[in-house]
Amino acid sequence: MEQLYQSAPATLVDQESVAFNHLLTCNSIVRNRDAALCWFEYGFDVIPIAPGKKVTAVLWDPWLKDLSRRKIVNHWRMHPNHEIGFIVGDEILV
Repeated sequence: MEQLYQSAPATLVDQESVAFNHLLTCNSIVRNRDAALCWFEYGFDVIPIAPGKKVTAVLWDPWLKDLSRRKIVNHWRMHPNHEIGFIVGDEILV
C-alpha cells in the first residue's frame, strides 16, 4: 500500500484513508454545483448529467476542452438540478 506524508506534524497516512475522507467530504455537500467543484478539486473530470437519467447534459468534447472552476460554477448556476457524472480512466473503478 502506498503511503503519504502530511506536513506539520509529519504523520504517516495511508492513501485509502485519504481517498475515503475525500469521498465523505464531497458526498456530504448538498448543492450539486458545490459537489461538482469538490470532485473537480480532487482531480476528477466532472460532467453534468440530465436529472434522473444516465445521459450527459452536454457534449463531452466541448465540455472537457476547457473545463475549469468558472465553467462548472456557470453551468450549475444555470442548471442547479443537473446531477454529476465523472469521466474516468481505466485505473479508476466507479
